[in-house]
Amino acid sequence: MLRCAPSIFLAFALCTLGAAHAADGMPLTLRGAVDRALEVNRDIRQAAAAVSGAEAGMRIAGTRPNASLSIDSSKARPNHGIGINRQDSIVRFEQTFERGDKRELRLAQAGALRDAAQADRADTRRQIRAAVAVVYWRLKATETALALAEADSQGYGRLVDVSRLRLANGDLSGTDLARVEAEAARASTEADLLHTQRRDLQTDLARLIAAEANAGALLAADDWPLPAAEPPADTEAVVERRPDVAAARARLDAAGRQVELARAQRTRDVTLGVQLERDEFAVSSVGVGVRIPIFTGNDFAGDSAAAGAGQTSAEIALEQVRAAAAADLDRLRVRLEVTGAAAHKYRQDIVPRTERATEGVRYAYENGAASLLDLLDALRSQRSVRRAAADAYANHAAALAEWRAAIDQDLP
Repeated sequence: MLRCAPSIFLAFALCTLGAAHAADGMPLTLRGAVDRALEVNRDIRQAAAAVSGAEAGMRIAGTRPNASLSIDSSKARPNHGIGINRQDSIVRFEQTFERGDKRELRLAQAGALRDAAQADRADTRRQIRAAVAVVYWRLKATETALALAEADSQGYGRLVDVSRLRLANGDLSGTDLARVEAEAARASTEADLLHTQRRDLQTDLARLIAAEANAGALLAADDWPLPAAEPPADTEAVVERRPDVAAARARLDAAGRQVELARAQRTRDVTLGVQLERDEFAVSSVGVGVRIPIFTGNDFAGDSAAAGAGQTSAEIALEQVRAAAAADLDRLRVRLEVTGAAAHKYRQDIVPRTERATEGVRYAYENGAASLLDLLDALRSQRSVRRAAADAYANHAAALAEWRAAIDQDLP
């Protein structure tokens, strides 16, 4: 009769696994997590603030030089009294006029920097979408592993109780009992470790969606995505439309405008002034003036050299971003194919075969055709395959999310 204990243990394990997600928590779909991250994620909000700063920079770049108003007095004679009738008074108004299209160049540079900031924000959103998806699927894999470990721990606990009764009745050896107890201790320790790993992933997900206060309650509610072939992507076209490449292009444009602006500094600005003078004899006169800078010290050669170096650096940065994006696409394409094939094999072949094999060993043990050691080995193999399958599904789901983010498609 005690031979039925393993089947009771196996059934209990399956029931526990099925009910694992019924615990109190906050089930979260991937779409819900991504939508919340796009709304409240701090990195995205910081990128949006950078866009606002760049837009303010455009307003600054479009301003013209302020005029100046000065009021002076001269020929004051303290020994003869001080007053408006005993000194000269001068009121002067001056306005500087920029030449060399400086204002237009500043506006063009500021516009390019704004475009770069907007592209940076788009790239941040792209990366956050991928990061949320990767953590989400890792969390689901850990939840699956934890459910298996908790089922093992509870099931082995029941099996230990039964095995001790069998030992007392002389129906089980001490060695077999030690094996069962060792498996029970292992399952309990593994569950404890997985609890910590799940909490770490919950914390990571909560940080991405700004929900730290509810981190411990977050649960992955979606089913695993089925392996499917993604449509081929034109690598060159995808690279050119990616926001990180667009940001690098915009910064190169801004650097080019800075070169033109540095050269434009050699075009002299002109300051025109008009003044009204009233002397001590109450005679008023009007005068005009022109002020033009003379490059006796700074001819702006250093500014031009620095701007040229900045342009070269921006060109190299664009090349680097393009190369990294192309390499990223190639890496992710291969990873998506490999993980998709592995997930499909686990789903269609490895898991069904393992479940049938475990059921066969269980049946053989109940009918006296297999030893306890055989059953423990079968259960250990089943547990290992289930965990490996969850990891394979998570790897494929994460690869799919990263691939779609890499080609700048929406998720999930």
